[in-house]
Amino acid sequence: QLRAPVSGRILRIVQESEGMVQPGAPLVEIGDPRDLQVAADLLSTDAVQIRPGAAVRIDGWGGAALQGKVTRIDPAGFLKVSALGIEEQRVHTEIEILDPAEMWSQLGHDYRVIVHVTSWR
Repeated sequence: QLRAPVSGRILRIVQESEGMVQPGAPLVEIGDPRDLQVAADLLSTDAVQIRPGAAVRIDGWGGAALQGKVTRIDPAGFLKVSALGIEEQRVHTEIEILDPAEMWSQLGHDYRVIVHVTSWR
């Protein structure tokens, strides 16, 4: 019997097959799908133009467009190589979904979305 320290649903199985694992090694990722956030890696040139609280439109996930707001912009960037092989400086950004959970109940962990952040009005 295996007990988790928190309640939730299994989002991802880390250890797929039987075998030895180190103490403390993760076996599964557990979370609450109703407490979902969007994580976006913005270009650093775009990230400097936005602030926490900025309005966000979330679409491209297969459902209706959702409303959100920026809750965090990391203070440090990181280098990411694009699909075309171009090195880009990115900044991790967290976005809270403002619409009721019923509107995005089919959206899940690590799903692809497109975000449109309002930098000024």
